[in-house]
Amino acid sequence: MGVTQGFVPYGTPAIRSAAATLGSSRASDSTRRARKETARPTFSTLQMHQVTIEHEGTSTVLEVDENTTILEAALDNDIDLPHDCKLGVCLTCPSKVVSGEVDQSDGTLEDSVTALGYALTCCTYARSDVTIRSVEEDELVGAQFSDRS
Repeated sequence: MGVTQGFVPYGTPAIRSAAATLGSSRASDSTRRARKETARPTFSTLQMHQVTIEHEGTSTVLEVDENTTILEAALDNDIDLPHDCKLGVCLTCPSKVVSGEVDQSDGTLEDSVTALGYALTCCTYARSDVTIRSVEEDELVGAQFSDRS
């Protein structure tokens, strides 16, 4: 098996030597241990929540991490929620939070509408176990613009 030009496998002596040199330059063992203990969190430290999605008469329960939108989780699990732009401005992914806590601070819905439980799945993140029900776009549009004549 040949080696591609410019590619050096990690296990080669040159790489091991370079790694050892970098790891030992001017850092005491205690300093290296402290750096290791304060390393960035891994994906396993993400908070997971059970998200129940009620859509077209079916309820599906998913495990969703705190950095994944409800729309992303639904689409990844073959739940065909309505959507268009994925930016929180088109209002085509409406839903209503039945229970639980969500963060939708990246969305464009007015506070009065989110207080009624409406959410846009493209910019909604679970912050607890959540049940969310898809709704017709007209329902959300009616709530969003009800105070305008």
